[in-house]
Amino acid sequence: MFLNSPNGTTYTDEDLEKMVYMPDKRGICIYHGTSAGIYEFDIKDNTGWIKALAIDPDFQGNGIGKKVLNSLICELKRRNVDNIELCVISANKKAVRLYESSGFVTERVASYWFKKHI
Repeated sequence: MFLNSPNGTTYTDEDLEKMVYMPDKRGICIYHGTSAGIYEFDIKDNTGWIKALAIDPDFQGNGIGKKVLNSLICELKRRNVDNIELCVISANKKAVRLYESSGFVTERVASYWFKKHI
């Protein structure tokens, strides 16, 4: 999904198998019977961490990301975390808008993306 992102994440077939059989904190997003994305979260020191939320570009624009994010927020609240944090690639403007529209605020910018037209 983010193959050209230097700090993007890829999943091996083994990683995906684990997601299927360990649904407690990660899973595959299914849309009309087809895998449309993945999610992963964790809890550390009473902070919920959304470690991954990626929707296949072919399925973006259907509200899947928003629904999954809302479900993750509800699940983390149910587990009594004090706050929720995540990291997003700054160039991923769609994801940045999604998180901001859901009440997340920028705490810091950890990377910069540069481009030079020649």
